Amino acid sequence: MPGQLLAVMHVADVHRGHVNLRTRRNPLDVYLECAVTCAKSFARQGWTLRVVSDDPGRLEQRARELGFGPDELPPFEHFQFTLDVPEGIRFRGSHFRLGLIKALAEGHFGPEVGMIDVDTVALNPLVIPELAVDELIGYASPDDGYHTARQPRISDEIEVLGGTRVENPQWYGGEFIYGRAEAFARIVEPFEKVWSIYKRDVKRFHHVGDETVWNAIFQGYDAVRIVDAGQINLLNRWWGRSMPVRQLSFATVATGAIAHLAGDKTFIAAQARKPFDRETFIRAYQRRLRLVILGGGVGNAWARLNGRRGQYQPRYW
Repeated sequence: MPGQLLAVMHVADVHRGHVNLRTRRNPLDVYLECAVTCAKSFARQGWTLRVVSDDPGRLEQRARELGFGPDELPPFEHFQFTLDVPEGIRFRGSHFRLGLIKALAEGHFGPEVGMIDVDTVALNPLVIPELAVDELIGYASPDDGYHTARQPRISDEIEVLGGTRVENPQWYGGEFIYGRAEAFARIVEPFEKVWSIYKRDVKRFHHVGDETVWNAIFQGYDAVRIVDAGQINLLNRWWGRSMPVRQLSFATVATGAIAHLAGDKTFIAAQARKPFDRETFIRAYQRRLRLVILGGGVGNAWARLNGRRGQYQPRYW
């Protein structure tokens, strides 16, 4: 059944940019345009994306300045963020989605809802399984060599935050968290315990970001069970650039309901002024990939000439 998704945009932090956003443009403009594309893609599947922000008025004003009409924009909704996120930390803006947990638990946004990143697009119908009151949907990173190498460190950090040693842990991203209000209610207390430790000792963690908190909640406490969005082909994360590990082909990723194109915010933003059409979007992305593959091939050749190992190229097929 079509439902609701929330994208969190903390305007006070968006202007600081993001390590996965390489552009000279105002980051706020890029995120706004990503939200427009994202919302259009989900609307094609019958879903509504709402942008939750500390300053929706500024978002609406900037969208008008960029030339968007009211009918092109997702709904902007004000939320009073009270989460005490430490200043100066990496990915500070992404932490604010954690501040929605209590509101989600109270059903403020509806009886069943999810949070999603704006650098995602819906390419196929979303099939959401019937969820129990103790189940949430999250996305676990694929079990590749890079993930395996990080597992001891992930275990250490879950133990520090959750008090429980977890062997062979998953690494859940924060790009998609979905479930019933009752399930979010079950993680309110674990979140408060984890957050008190995390914010106090934030500099000791290898990865500073909301994912560290989600992983401690999901795996350090017996509060909820996690349905892996990747395993049910609901969401796949994909990087459109050379990587140290082999990825799925983009053609495989595009069979899923949602594609998280984590390194392609500027590409997604560039599609904002067009009606969203799956085939048109994929053809445009194929053209972009050809240039990426060409550049990656040159980079790998240079690396080998200098005695270094090249990286895996992104593949369409």
